[in-house]
Amino acid sequence: MNKLSFIVIFIVFLFVISITVQAQEKISWIGLGVGLNNLASFDYPSFYLPINISAKFRLEPEIWFYRYSETGNIFEETQTNLSLGLGVFFVVQKEKLDIYYGTRNGIIFSKTRTWSQTDFYIGPATGAEYYLHERFSLGGEIQLRYVFLGDDGGAALRINALFLIRWYF
Repeated sequence: MNKLSFIVIFIVFLFVISITVQAQEKISWIGLGVGLNNLASFDYPSFYLPINISAKFRLEPEIWFYRYSETGNIFEETQTNLSLGLGVFFVVQKEKLDIYYGTRNGIIFSKTRTWSQTDFYIGPATGAEYYLHERFSLGGEIQLRYVFLGDDGGAALRINALFLIRWYF
């Protein structure tokens, strides 16, 4: 099954589950989300755990895994990356739309056969999510990440745009 088919089936599954619990009151402010930042290929999704502390404040741990292999005439290289982060956001609610702004911070572990590196990132992020249902939302987010490159001692500024799907339990 290709990645796009899996994502479509996952979205339909979450939507069906959301409809079946529609008559119940909101039990929890905890959810599960998937972020896609390469919309052309859906290659490397990131996963989120939105925790709405209150109607105006959210914490959102995230995890992202990426593995890349390249083969040449005389070499073969595989790079593995793991990112763990935390988003801290203020939320403004407008009927079915939540607008949030804050910061995302985290650590990125990178490794190949010959080297490894640990990078840190911090930066502002803002986004919005529209609730198609009380427990299911679609949204987008833009991030400006300042990355401290571990072993190199340098830094990089990166812009990241995400398409997000969230389901709240």
